[in-house]
Amino acid sequence: MFRILGSPRKKDASELSRASVNLTADRAFDTRILDPEQGSRSDSLSKNLTLLPSDDGTEYRERAIVSVRGVQVGSSRLTLISGPEQITSAERLLQTALLLSEAGVSFLRADVRVGSKFRRRGVNLQKARMVANAAERFGLRTVFPVQTPDEFALLEHFGDILELSPELSWNRRFLTEISYRPVTVLLSRRSFLPLEQWLEMADLVTCKGRARVILLESGSRASKGLSVDLQTIIDAQRRSSYPLIVNCFAAAQNWSYVEQFAAAMIGAGVDGVQLQVEGDVLQTQSGADRTLYGDYFLPLTKRLQALRATLNATELMKRQGGSNR
Repeated sequence: MFRILGSPRKKDASELSRASVNLTADRAFDTRILDPEQGSRSDSLSKNLTLLPSDDGTEYRERAIVSVRGVQVGSSRLTLISGPEQITSAERLLQTALLLSEAGVSFLRADVRVGSKFRRRGVNLQKARMVANAAERFGLRTVFPVQTPDEFALLEHFGDILELSPELSWNRRFLTEISYRPVTVLLSRRSFLPLEQWLEMADLVTCKGRARVILLESGSRASKGLSVDLQTIIDAQRRSSYPLIVNCFAAAQNWSYVEQFAAAMIGAGVDGVQLQVEGDVLQTQSGADRTLYGDYFLPLTKRLQALRATLNATELMKRQGGSNR
């Protein structure tokens, strides 16, 4: 697996020198799946974390794996989350779900909230059922974005993953309540949410050992659209063990930048990317539209998966070369 060098969160050098390090003769990584039944996050991580020395004295931080109905987010395979910007019809939704299945995408993301992008007024449960049925038909898992505790309660039983808006980071009572539930949440971050608070938010959700967390970096406002701070990506991986996804369709200004941006994020070691896609095979890519269509999306996903596989093979060769010294 492709990894970023770093040290475990909240441990200084003196603590690391006294840490109990599990070393094996062939430098094998001890990666296990975090599951609600395994107990608290801190207990699971302390038992399943392996620290390996490198030539320059820094440590490799083992990444956690979150299992979502058989899909392992954070494993060596790139996680892809995709879906339409809005649901216009059941037929179009089924076309999109079929496209995602053919492209090897694991998660169908769909926004079923009512109202405009800037003023939501509830949840359309009929659309939520449509998404759940389409995902089930093509073997996908579902992701639903939520912005309020009420939306969370309504969609909790429809979604395999619930994507929490950054605005919910201030509601500590709600985050604590989530920690008692056996749910998987995608914690979204934008520029107004500091990295430290983002990670504290994740720790709060997982403090009771039932809820599971995947981090989602959604970029920050820039003069021309959105951008992602690469240093934030690296720091998030160094300071936590949560799997990390990057929202590429939010950060890229139009479709022509999506592949370069996604490739850069994969090179930085993220565990997955989020893309916006429509299943209309007759539509071609044009203009400043950020949505990807079938004729472009299918080969794109193959190239991204191939890039991840190449990086994995390179990392494996490095590890084997180091063990033979």
